[in-house]
Amino acid sequence: MPEQQTIPVRIQLTADDYAEFNRYHGRRQMALLFFLYWIVFVAVAGMRGGAADAGRFGLLIPAGLVLSGLLIAMHLWSIKVKTRKLFQNDKLAQMEQQLHFSETGIRHTTAESSNLVEWADVYRAAETRNELILYLARNRAILVPKRDIGAQWQQVKELLRTHLPPRKLGLKS
Repeated sequence: MPEQQTIPVRIQLTADDYAEFNRYHGRRQMALLFFLYWIVFVAVAGMRGGAADAGRFGLLIPAGLVLSGLLIAMHLWSIKVKTRKLFQNDKLAQMEQQLHFSETGIRHTTAESSNLVEWADVYRAAETRNELILYLARNRAILVPKRDIGAQWQQVKELLRTHLPPRKLGLKS
């Protein structure tokens, strides 16, 4: 790709984009919480005499899994509702953004500012089902919905693979 050529991407974030970002970051905690709910349910039921015979104990395991699944589903729903409320009150997050991917880096432009993020300054790039997440630091990221990248997705991935070392890439193949 020549130096002057860029891949322009217009971004219009939604509350669902932020909710997916929050779910992505909480996925390990959710798995741990699911397991913890299950252990607590089985332990409490077992202490209350629910495990008196093998048949009843055999029912506790799937019942605990179902209950844990329901609790995690409620937690995920709660995250979505809270994220939606926060997003509705954050006018800055609702503003259109523009990214221009090039050989020199990523130009990030909003109505308020324009910054060039050089490739060496990209902390990490991760991909979810619907988003590209560009981390500029451990706690600072640019969310890029794949729907906004569109047909240019393969070009963007190629550019990321060219300029970022494999340890910084969390892209699907």
